[in-house]
Amino acid sequence: MLLNRRRMGANVAVMAPQQYPEAAAVFRVMSPQPDEARQVLYINLIEALKAAGVWAKLDVLYVFRAHATQPSRVNLVIPSQTVAALISTPTFAADLGWTGAATSGLSSPTLWNAFTQLTLNSQTIGVWIGAGTDAAATEFSVGQLSGSAVNALRPRNASGNFTAMMASGTESSFGASATILGHFTAVRTASNALKGYKDGVATGTTATTVSAALSSSQPAWLYHNGNGNDFRIEFGYIGSQFSDADATAMHDALAAYRAAT
Repeated sequence: MLLNRRRMGANVAVMAPQQYPEAAAVFRVMSPQPDEARQVLYINLIEALKAAGVWAKLDVLYVFRAHATQPSRVNLVIPSQTVAALISTPTFAADLGWTGAATSGLSSPTLWNAFTQLTLNSQTIGVWIGAGTDAAATEFSVGQLSGSAVNALRPRNASGNFTAMMASGTESSFGASATILGHFTAVRTASNALKGYKDGVATGTTATTVSAALSSSQPAWLYHNGNGNDFRIEFGYIGSQFSDADATAMHDALAAYRAAT
């Protein structure tokens, strides 16, 4: 059941440890902690993903669109994990997210090939890019710190297509993408099959790129192999294979949080 933040008020922080253990674990490591209204948004996000069966498929979920810098870098799925590290000097804005630059971004602590849910032939990578950026840009929004280009997502390439590399050095196309803005999800459904989604709706499939190996580098956001970009990132996630329903549920849950901040 989703909470009404106006009705719950001060009771939320008290109730969370008993009724919402995942959210309570997140709040304990955040500094500064979210206020009561924000706690409701996090609880509703997590509970919606649990109800849809999506939460159990995730290794990583960052709400970069947070109230402060440290909370924005907490992995909601494993809040005890080291927060996402800054690469050089990206810029944070409360309730908007992080904006990168030519050599800046963020990185996650777990290597691409060391996740629990994401595996060679069952992968999901997702990112929400906000306004205030060059809508016709062509850089990667998700990538890796260094090494062979085998795990990355590009909302729009030079040919105007949404592409991703998922355990392969070859970019797979999921169809035309007029802008980098919005919510992009790339999924590997089998050793030779991938599928893309924009704002929770399927955009295209490919059966031409066979999986080879997961990257042995750390995931990077707004950055790929030494190159950053000036995108503004609001959410990012990594996990196992999403279904059509999962992609829609993730989009709806993130959109609800986004609309309230």
